[in-house]
Amino acid sequence: MRRRTLTLAGLVTLAGVCCRVSGGMCSPTPAAPGGEAKTATLAFAGIQAPSQVAAFAKFEITFNVQGSVAGNPQLPYSPAPPAGVDLRQERYQGISVDAEFSPDDWRTTYRQPAFVYQEYSVGGARANLQGGMLPWLHPTGNSVWKVRFAPNVAGRWQYRLTATDACGSGQTPPRAFNVQPSSGRGFVRVSRKDPRYFEFDDGGVFLSPGLQSSVQISDPPSLVAREFAALQSNRISFLRVWISSLYGAAWLRWRDSRNIHDGYLPRAGLLPFRDPGRSQDLMTLHLKYPPDWFGACYADSGGVALAVNPNASYLVSVRYWGEGIKGPRTLPGGRYGLVARISDPPQAGCSGEGAPVTGYGGNTSDWQTVQGVWNSGERNFLPRLSLSLENVVEGRAYVASASVRELLPDGGLGPEILEEHSMQYESYFPDRALRAMDDYLELAEKYGIYLKVVLMEKNDLIYYKLDDDGTFVIAGEPDNATGFYGLGRGLNKTRWLQRAWWRYVVARWGYSANIHSWELVNEGDTYLERHWQMADELGKFMRCEVFGVSAGAGDGAGCAFEHPNRHMVTTSFWAGFPGYSTATGQGFWGNRKYPNLDYADVHAYVATSHAPAADKAAMESDAAYYHLWHSKEFASWGLKFPVVRGEAALVPRGGSTDDYAGLGLQSDADGTWYRNFLWASLDSGALYEIYWYGIPHVYDPGRYDHRALSRRLQEFLEDVPLNNGHYQGLDAEVSADGLRVVGQKDVLNGRAHLWIQNKAHTWKNVTGGVRIAPVSACIRIGGFQPDRLYRLEWWDTHRKDGQAPSRTGTVAGSDGVLTVPVQNLISDVAVKVAPAVRSL
Repeated sequence: MRRRTLTLAGLVTLAGVCCRVSGGMCSPTPAAPGGEAKTATLAFAGIQAPSQVAAFAKFEITFNVQGSVAGNPQLPYSPAPPAGVDLRQERYQGISVDAEFSPDDWRTTYRQPAFVYQEYSVGGARANLQGGMLPWLHPTGNSVWKVRFAPNVAGRWQYRLTATDACGSGQTPPRAFNVQPSSGRGFVRVSRKDPRYFEFDDGGVFLSPGLQSSVQISDPPSLVAREFAALQSNRISFLRVWISSLYGAAWLRWRDSRNIHDGYLPRAGLLPFRDPGRSQDLMTLHLKYPPDWFGACYADSGGVALAVNPNASYLVSVRYWGEGIKGPRTLPGGRYGLVARISDPPQAGCSGEGAPVTGYGGNTSDWQTVQGVWNSGERNFLPRLSLSLENVVEGRAYVASASVRELLPDGGLGPEILEEHSMQYESYFPDRALRAMDDYLELAEKYGIYLKVVLMEKNDLIYYKLDDDGTFVIAGEPDNATGFYGLGRGLNKTRWLQRAWWRYVVARWGYSANIHSWELVNEGDTYLERHWQMADELGKFMRCEVFGVSAGAGDGAGCAFEHPNRHMVTTSFWAGFPGYSTATGQGFWGNRKYPNLDYADVHAYVATSHAPAADKAAMESDAAYYHLWHSKEFASWGLKFPVVRGEAALVPRGGSTDDYAGLGLQSDADGTWYRNFLWASLDSGALYEIYWYGIPHVYDPGRYDHRALSRRLQEFLEDVPLNNGHYQGLDAEVSADGLRVVGQKDVLNGRAHLWIQNKAHTWKNVTGGVRIAPVSACIRIGGFQPDRLYRLEWWDTHRKDGQAPSRTGTVAGSDGVLTVPVQNLISDVAVKVAPAVRSL
């Protein structure tokens, strides 16, 4: 019998066995009157995978799953979901597909989730109406399943596929593939010997100046490649990037034409709507005239360019519910109501701009559709689509979905072109943006960039409109201000949906060693326990549960499972550092109640630092002090893992973090501030920095580029094994107060490194033309082998051309004290100390 799947009717016929989905559950149905009840079995077809791969490289399996009744394959199957996840609704009917891998004939097993993948026709770069060249990717309408996994050791591996939905399950026989040795460094972890640092699987220390990425996922790959290549050439490899636009409504494409923002997020005009006839609640785009909090017109904001076929006709349709719509407002006898327009150029806005492509929709008593036909002409990309209540006196429209699909010659419809066609943002992940992240990550891999990935936004309106009991906020009920955090430890609808996203993230991108870590949320509430609990639950999920390993419930339940593709997990805070205090028993970082976070993250601009006022004043002019104060402060907590300042910037202490020009840093064309900021990081506090204003502070195209200064620092540290467990503070004695000495020593191996700065040589003094007096001094460092000859390498920190250091020698005294002489230092210099093995 021919196999087929009827998802809308909820009926699957598979090899003569029938199953019906009722209320989200699969009830076995007799194959014939009086026959024995049976359950369908899912089948796999078209399995493709390479026969061999290098260790730490992507091993990708592509296949199809046959016989599934899942209405939404992006969500996992859940036989007993929490309240509010109504399995009678197709958008919540999921399927769980996984692969199991083994390097030792199934004595050890690693599970990796699979994901459904939309295939695209690739047409290279094509011109848009403004003359720019953009990647042209057109959906084919075909989807396949993929598993991505990076084996970590060479040898013979095996895998098998599994799948489960409401009507059954299935599994393939094992298949084998070979893993070859690799020069890849592996994944980034917390160092096993010195937890102040990150290291690779191969044991090498991970060090890099960090930047907030200046290129986003939605940028053309050619632009991303140029930026990543420049970072690679300057030895900058640690970037923070947000993918919070890929799930939820925080950065939705449908934007209010008034360009209103709530904080830094564009206002989302979403509102839950109760369908009175079906007693179902769903999220809608709410249009209102006269506008108030809600607007009367929303337009697609752009982002990733949406490809269309030239000279093709497209059906444009909008499904909506209309209430109280009255008109006309300005043109007696004219058309009025809900209408879709397409406008050229795409940056043109809303009502009255561009040609109407649908009819005008009025009041309804049920869901209705307005539609029309648009011809693409010579266009390669969809221009701006807008939805508006046009020429009305008053009224409301609740839009459930919008659609643009090609009219095919046979009378059928092509695949959906719109990236965000449904307003039920909680239930799907937009395919075109996901594909853009694939491209972004592949470029990161090519250029050696490691991504600290921000997963979500706490102020996403979806969570304000979801109550903790799984119901939508309806009819004037107060918003759920802390809804993002769910129940903390508990599993409600909010957390169930979030876990589906986390699972998808691991499935699609978790294979990559160039993911440094997952960051739960940008700047969560600092002293809210539910935030702390949620962050720990993310760590527990990403370490164990997503891989099918059970983890304990509640506080203090840590998961130590070592999956080859496990990434580190953290969260971030706006300001303050909620470290655990043994005196009070309160706090987050280092608290045994939250053992599943891999490193600490805090944001501290000069403006938002919790440093005393006098110290913040000093930071404004002294970039080294800005780093050193925070590094010392965070180190004082005695944490057993690294600390990252996920956002840092020199801005006025009394102003906004947006005031990037307030200190006049752009006048420092030589990059004195950046050099001092970088070299101060040699201190024993080991604070990793991610600087926010890469543009225009670190580089300003056409004016200056300080990034090459970071290359000099990386060259200096190239042979310094900072994570060997032996490095400690210098404890140096300096004979002159005018010098600042920063660094560490490894007395076991007779090594040290130090940065020596004339304290007066700050960016503010340099740009202000202040005369800086030279300083001479002796620097004494104890702990070395008495009477032994040591080699000193003197590095010019100003050089950007890779010039080799000069060398001198010195002999440790009988007391083991090494003396480093400094003569007439005006700016700064760096020194490395190592035992001399031959004459200098």
